[in-house]
Amino acid sequence: MIQVGEQIPDVEVIMLGPDGSPMPVRTGSLLGAGRNILFSTPVPFSRGCSQVHLPGYVENAQKLAGGGVSRIACTAVRDPWVMDAFNKAHGSAEVMMIPDGEGDFARALGMEMPGEPGFGIGMISQRYALVTEGGIVTSVSVEDEPGIMQTSLCEAVMGRLQDTSWWKPI
Repeated sequence: MIQVGEQIPDVEVIMLGPDGSPMPVRTGSLLGAGRNILFSTPVPFSRGCSQVHLPGYVENAQKLAGGGVSRIACTAVRDPWVMDAFNKAHGSAEVMMIPDGEGDFARALGMEMPGEPGFGIGMISQRYALVTEGGIVTSVSVEDEPGIMQTSLCEAVMGRLQDTSWWKPI
C-alpha cells in the first residue's frame, strides 16, 4: 500500500476527452503538480458513494480550493462512461473523475480488493483518501472495512489538512 513520502504512481488510464472520445491520460500528469486530494469510491452509484462520500467533496470544493487544494479527484475501478455518468448525476464538475477500468491504478497504489460475491463486480478499490503535494503523498487514510466511511470523508480530510503548514482554513 502506498505510504506517505512516496510518489503517486504514473499509470495510464482512459478518460473521456472534451469531445466524449476515450483518450489515454497518465495519473502522474493528473496528480503530479500542486496540492491534490484523491479519494476512491469502491462502487460508484452505490448508496454510500452517492449519498455520503462524493457529496462531501462536492459541497466543500470551494473551501478546499480556497485553502490551497489544486485538484479534487475521485477514482474507481470503472470505465470512463460510468465515471462520467457518476460525475453528471451528482453535479460534481469540481471533482475530476479518474476511471481505472482495468484496476491498474488501484494495483499500483496497493489498494485493490475483491468485489462483493454475487454482484458481478470483480476487483474494486478500497475506500481511501490521499493528499499529494507535487506528486508526493503527504497523507493516506484507508477505511478498515468496505462499508465504513470515516477517515476518507471530506470533513475528516479537511480536519487533517488544518494540521499542515500550507492549508489556509476559511
